[in-house]
Amino acid sequence: MRRFVTVLATLLVLLAALAPARIARAIDETGASAIDLAHGIAGDGRIISGLTAHRALAFTFDDGPGPETLRLLDTLDAHHVHATFFLVARQIEHGRGRAVAQEIQRRGHSIGLHSYRHDDVTTLAPGALGLDIERAEAIFVDVLGARPTLYRPPYGHHDDAVDATLAAHGYTEVLWNITAGDGSARTSEGVLGAFRTALDHQEHMPRGQGGVILLHDTHSWVVDAVPGILDEIDARNCTALANGEELWDVREDLSAWYQARASAPARRAASRMTLAPVAFDARQAELRAAASTRCELEATRP
Repeated sequence: MRRFVTVLATLLVLLAALAPARIARAIDETGASAIDLAHGIAGDGRIISGLTAHRALAFTFDDGPGPETLRLLDTLDAHHVHATFFLVARQIEHGRGRAVAQEIQRRGHSIGLHSYRHDDVTTLAPGALGLDIERAEAIFVDVLGARPTLYRPPYGHHDDAVDATLAAHGYTEVLWNITAGDGSARTSEGVLGAFRTALDHQEHMPRGQGGVILLHDTHSWVVDAVPGILDEIDARNCTALANGEELWDVREDLSAWYQARASAPARRAASRMTLAPVAFDARQAELRAAASTRCELEATRP
């Protein structure tokens, strides 16, 4: 009996020692670190400029969430498109913005940080950007269950100090190379026209035709223009299909643009995105099959 008690006591001690590890693993598996806001796009990446060797496009929306964001989500759902939303932390801290951020997450879109309150981060005092990031991260963890790994500096303004701070905090910095003039246009027609012009310009870019698109879901006219923008891409694909050209590919997220920072300087931008030939051919075959059916239907409509 004494031996049994001794063995039992030993087992209890071992279980007590292992319990914190089991609890820690449970927290890791269910807590913030288990939630991927960027769908596999890691931090510690080189700066994403948007350059690509292909007709590949990624939609990104800044400054939200706003009053139009839920309507935009419905439009993206209807067109089976996912995007990356760069959210201003103080706009998701309370109330409606908090609920909208959670809805963006629920619908499967990627989410990145756009600072705490949309300051020009190049004007912040030394150390202030780090505090801004940490304050924003706490809000993201509270609202969305995880800190982000993607960061877009407001206005696209960044310098060596900003890049170094973002790198030190483990972020992949995301810029863009295609806009639709929604900072100056005030109508959906103006945004759509600017997008067409931008794609026409990209057609002649020697370093690649596609890229990362910047839009703002805080403007009603931008959200109004999104269906037309997506229809424009479809129309161009019908022409490309008929001409035997590469089709435009709206990517699910920014993962194809990601390159690990490794030992490269923090400010160094990634080279243009290039898909492996096998992956590119397989994706184009999928796009051609889908476009063939859709374009035939379009051609038969009165």
